[in-house]
Amino acid sequence: MSPFHMVISINLYVSLCTAPYTKYKIWLKAFTWKNEGKSSRPFEMVTDVSGPSAPLITNLTCKDETSIYLQWDRPEVVYKMVDYYYIYYQYDEQTELREVAVGMNGSFSKGSRVSRPS
Repeated sequence: MSPFHMVISINLYVSLCTAPYTKYKIWLKAFTWKNEGKSSRPFEMVTDVSGPSAPLITNLTCKDETSIYLQWDRPEVVYKMVDYYYIYYQYDEQTELREVAVGMNGSFSKGSRVSRPS
């Protein structure tokens, strides 16, 4: 006699918490009309990452006719750490945006062209 295997696949999406990096322990139990079954082994998981809140510009000063000085405060809400800040700018009367990526290790990429967000 061959063993009988029944596979039931149920997709269930439950919003448990909105905070990123929240640790959960999940397990299941089966019930009949008369008895409660044993618990499955617990499965531990951590919710996914989320973006930080917006940084606050604290100083924007024209240094001379070709450069500006930009200073900002770290976002109030940060999950783990900030890897990069992206500064977007455009020249007067141009529709094309440019981007400067500033890494937390002091690295930066200068003036990459990017498409305008819709």
